[in-house]
Amino acid sequence: MLRFVLAAAALVLGASFALLTRWATGPRAVPPWWTAVVVGLGPLVRPDVTLLTFAFLLAVMLVASGSWRGRVLFLVYALAIPVV
Repeated sequence: MLRFVLAAAALVLGASFALLTRWATGPRAVPPWWTAVVVGLGPLVRPDVTLLTFAFLLAVMLVASGSWRGRVLFLVYALAIPVV
């Protein structure tokens, strides 16, 4: 069981990192909504991944060049599943 949980955590972190690096090298101002959903799954997989999730979210909020509305919408998408 522990192997499954650790593998799931590694999958979520790897997918988050891959999607965020793809966004950072692309033309979009704010990452797409599915990137926010994948990043937001971190705390659901393992509680200690919450720290990395918040680091990813903070990086997007600081680096994104889009409007504040787009940034806040990204944050809402990322926190929608863990809060509900």
